[in-house]
Amino acid sequence: MGVLLNAANRRAQQLGTGWQAVFVETPEYHLRSQAHQQKILSFMTRAEEMGAQVRRVEAPTVERGLIEYLQPYDEAELFVGRHRHANTITRIHKPIYHQLEQALKSRVTVHPVNLTGPIQNESKLDVFRMRRLRISHVIWSLFSVFLAYLLTELIRSFMSVGEFNAASYNAGAVFMLPPMIMALRYGLIPGLIAALGGFLTLNYFYIYPIYEIELSATHDMVNGALFFGVALVMAFYGSYNFAYAESIRQRERQIQALLSISEVVAQSNSRSEALEKIHHAISDLLEMDVAILLPQTLNPQKLDIAYAETEDPFSDRDHEAIEYCWNYLRTSGCATPRYSNLNWRFEPMITGQDRLGILAIHIPPRCNIDVSFGQFVAALADQAGNILERLELSKEIESKRISEEREKLRSMLLSSVSHDLKTPLASIIGSLSVYHGMYDALPDAQKRELTETALDEAQRLDSFITNILDMTRIESGHVQFKSEWVNPTHIVHRVVKRLSQRLRHHTVVTTPNLEVEIMTDPIMLEQVIQNLIDNAAKYCPAGCTIRVEGEKGKDFYRLYVRDDGPGIPEEKFDSIFDKYARLRQQDTKVAGTGLGLSIVKAVMEEQGGVVSVRNQPSGGAEFALHFPDYRMDQAA
Repeated sequence: MGVLLNAANRRAQQLGTGWQAVFVETPEYHLRSQAHQQKILSFMTRAEEMGAQVRRVEAPTVERGLIEYLQPYDEAELFVGRHRHANTITRIHKPIYHQLEQALKSRVTVHPVNLTGPIQNESKLDVFRMRRLRISHVIWSLFSVFLAYLLTELIRSFMSVGEFNAASYNAGAVFMLPPMIMALRYGLIPGLIAALGGFLTLNYFYIYPIYEIELSATHDMVNGALFFGVALVMAFYGSYNFAYAESIRQRERQIQALLSISEVVAQSNSRSEALEKIHHAISDLLEMDVAILLPQTLNPQKLDIAYAETEDPFSDRDHEAIEYCWNYLRTSGCATPRYSNLNWRFEPMITGQDRLGILAIHIPPRCNIDVSFGQFVAALADQAGNILERLELSKEIESKRISEEREKLRSMLLSSVSHDLKTPLASIIGSLSVYHGMYDALPDAQKRELTETALDEAQRLDSFITNILDMTRIESGHVQFKSEWVNPTHIVHRVVKRLSQRLRHHTVVTTPNLEVEIMTDPIMLEQVIQNLIDNAAKYCPAGCTIRVEGEKGKDFYRLYVRDDGPGIPEEKFDSIFDKYARLRQQDTKVAGTGLGLSIVKAVMEEQGGVVSVRNQPSGGAEFALHFPDYRMDQAA
């Protein structure tokens, strides 16, 4: 076979063109021994290493497969192997190259190449090793013969002895069914067992002398021999179709497996999770040990075991094969021209011009390794490589998007903070400048108005800075929350008193239950309540009422902050606690960074509480702080 590959390769080099190695997979191929199939796989791998495009064609015969494959070509040269020492069957039939010359005529030039010997010296019994025989197959074969016997007895019950003996061929026809059915269902060996069982049963019960395994008359011998011969032919024919159907089913399973691997891994969120799912999917599919090797981050020439059943399952020879596979991007190991005596097979994972790693598969003894398996493993390696590449690209795209979004938000936040800090500072400076420069000329009422304006803007500035610092500390994890029993009424009153200047145009009603204590951090709760009341004051017009009320449940306490303002638009409910929502909307109608409600949500969740928001049926917004535990005030 190497002579054939070399001849085709030399001719392609002379013509300066590419060449293809075509493997025609026929039903007879599946009846060959494992050694023969591995040899074919090794030759196809070698052809690929020599630069050929490997193609696999399914057809009933080699001639038909090649003729159909070459139909689209107007001009081609075909190299076909020819054995010097033909056997008897080969002499009877025309050689393949003669049939191809007649069928393809002048379109394709056929070059017969003398082969030095057979591809594989096979035992005559290799055909029986098509599929592992199971005890259940033997039982079903014998049971099918028993069913044929029952059917024959049923037929005889409706006929007289003379009629049945005159039409005894009916019994032979019935006993021919088990070999065919068993061969189609389980392969050659069960079919042969059914043929032998049928022959013995027919001879024992229906051929004279009955109840003896003996053929006394010449015509009985002839009939028995014909039956057994026909049964054998039917068994072989059934196994032939079984092998062909099995190859088709195997191809369908492989295609479904490739699709299922993509579907399973598509749900992965990280590279490590994808590697784990790829490993388990391929291991379960092949029922073999699998390892995935990926290049080191700092030294891409070296490979590390990214995922395997054991820490390092490879021998020194295995590592040599791995190095060869990685350096030359060629398959190595079991059933390949390189390191073929190993139990591991190494497939490079390649996408385009990039090499991503190696898929290693441990081939157990007596496993059927053929061209179809080799191509399937290569497809698995390509699939794994594509999945890893897609994850890396998605990760890079997402990282770039997040980086751009972060930079955009940082710029908007800086602009917003600059504006929100500068505005109250300008008001403070302006009010105090007028107060200082015109102190003697100003009436007392105007002096009071200037100081109130400066104080109000200073409080607003303090709120901005506090929110920014709190959010930074919460996100960095530097906030250590305390847990102690606190009366919310005292905190509400302190907040209202502190914000009295800013709330002078609103009516504030507080009824938060004087006798209740809740477990929380008092300082952070004060900031939460201040942010909610301040938020209500910002968005409510002058003259509206802000209510702070409490509610006791069986095992919870809720603190409500309600207003009778315009309420919250429906489209903003989903993003109301998003710290960047106002920045994205570029809302400049109301002063502030938009961090207040984000801090409320973060603080409540850190302490095991919940914050919710809704519009009241009567109008206005309602924020509810839910605390999972409370007790009656011990000092009340």
